[in-house]
Formats: sequence, structure tokens, C-alpha cells
Amino acid sequence: MNVKDAILSRRTVRSFSQEAIETEMLTTICEISRLYASGANLQPIRLKIVNDKELCAKIFPHTRWAGYTPDYEMPPHNRPTAYILLLSDREINPNPQFDAGAISTNMMLLAKEYGLDTCCIGSFDRKEVSDILQIDTGKYQPLYLIAFGKGTQDNRIEPVSDGIKYRYEDGRFIVPKYILSDIIVE
Repeated sequence: MNVKDAILSRRTVRSFSQEAIETEMLTTICEISRLYASGANLQPIRLKIVNDKELCAKIFPHTRWAGYTPDYEMPPHNRPTAYILLLSDREINPNPQFDAGAISTNMMLLAKEYGLDTCCIGSFDRKEVSDILQIDTGKYQPLYLIAFGKGTQDNRIEPVSDGIKYRYEDGRFIVPKYILSDIIVE
């Protein structure tokens, strides 16, 4: 799969099969993603791989899924089978958002190339997840949690017409995206 195809086919997924993801595959995704474009080349992002079934089950209740689609609830048999927690080393960079965006995009596109689907979660209980994973929050700031798995849902893109909120219809997410003429500034 080339980069263009990965971008065109990658969508946020909120329904996964329960197929386990090997640590080796997640490690490879981290290995390649670490080459992201880093602001001032500070490279403050640190990663925690989680693919233990029990840990994933403990993390899930502390995540908030599909907040803009109140009629959606993820059943236990559709939950992610792995996560990667993105952390910022507080001593390196107090404002790591550029770096977090760059590495997470690399991760999600690589996952697509490897036949995996993802959901980047910004809305989660950072304290609880850090406690579960025994993260030193004095040293590391939890930023995002990326869920991984084999997707079992179909998403459809459509032009923005009535706001940019997702809709959940007939078991699939409708994802409004602006068309090019809406985002080009003349």
C-alpha cells in the first residue's frame, strides 16, 4: 500500500474483531514511527505498548468513545485488542502537540499498511490509565491513547453539509469532511 492509498483508506474505527495483535507488529510500528518530523528535533515523545488482554480490559472503562455520537455504545466483543500510549517527557518539551500529531499520524498510516485499524483517543482518564500502566506522571505527560485492532465497521465519507459531527447510522459512521474549496484560503 502506498502513502496515498493509506491516507485515502484510513478512518477512525470504533469496532474491532478480537484478533490479538502481536507485540512484534506494534514494536515495528513504533520503530518506524519514531522517525517522525520533530519540532527542533527534540523528540520528546515516549511510547507504551499495551496488548495484554487484561490490561486492555482495565483501560477501556477509562476511555470515552464517539462523544459526538450519543447513540453509539461499543459492545465488549468490539473493543480494541491493543493500545499505544503516547507520552511526553516533561523534561524535554512542555508543549509537545506538534510531535504528538506527527508520530500519531505515522502510527495510524503504518497500521493501515499492516492491515490494522486505529482510533486516536484524546478523551481518556489520564490518571487512571497511568495508574493501570504504572506510568511516572512526574516524568511523563500522557497525551493520547491510540487503539489498534482489525476493524469490523464500515465508514463513509461525505461532504460537510450540516456541521462536522459524526453520525452513526445502520452500524456505520458517517464522517463529514470539508471539500478542498472549503479549506483553501484565497
